[in-house]
Amino acid sequence: MDAVNADRIRDAYLLTSHLIERRHRKIAFISRYHHLLYNEDAYSGFRKVFIENNIDISNIFFAEAPASLQGAYDAMKRIFRQGKKPSAALCHCPAMARGVMKAAREKGMRIPEDFSIEIGRASCRERV
Repeated sequence: MDAVNADRIRDAYLLTSHLIERRHRKIAFISRYHHLLYNEDAYSGFRKVFIENNIDISNIFFAEAPASLQGAYDAMKRIFRQGKKPSAALCHCPAMARGVMKAAREKGMRIPEDFSIEIGRASCRERV
């Protein structure tokens, strides 16, 4: 495994750990289309936190979307339409986080009181 892969895994692990520490147990993983290597590495770190904390991995809600506000908005709406109720999301980039935030607010959720969002890399963490 090269350093870049390890960084993606570590970053997703740290961001997800932060959400788990905040008592989130149902988390959406919103990643961008056509970014397979990033998705696999990040998802590996994300999933590892669930396993280490004995949280059922069926509480992971994965969606891919274009890296845009509209793409992530549509992905989050699909998750909600499936009856899934995450209390947080890990997003690929700030534009996607804004789309997730828009969908959550339309669902009546308050940010950050009812729904939390983590973005991208732990080393450049940004909260919305």
